[in-house]
Order: sequence, then C-alpha cells, then structure tokens
Amino acid sequence: MDLSNEKYGRIWHKGEGTRATWGTEGNTILGFVAPSFTAFLAGLMTKDEAEQKLAAESP
Repeated sequence: MDLSNEKYGRIWHKGEGTRATWGTEGNTILGFVAPSFTAFLAGLMTKDEAEQKLAAESP
C-alpha cells in the first residue's frame, strides 16, 4: 500500500524473482493493482472466475 501523499492508498504488487531489499540490486519493479484497498477487495475473484473473465475478453 502506498503511503506517500501523492498516491496514498494505492495497492501495488512487487515483482517476483528477487529477495533483494527494496531499491537494491534492481529490485524496483512494481505493478499497479488497485486505486484503494477497498477496490482491491472488491476485485478479488476465484481462479475459475478469473479464467472465465480472461476467456470472455479474448478475441
């Protein structure tokens, strides 16, 4: 969860594949997840629901 004044409350996902301390050894990749914790919780779904959503979005 971002605690900065500019982006307070946004939820981010730390990239996989490194155990290095944040900000060292290239460990600076974050993926945006949701604008708030509430939005994050509202977007949770089961694996089956996620697969159905991805299938519906595919051409």
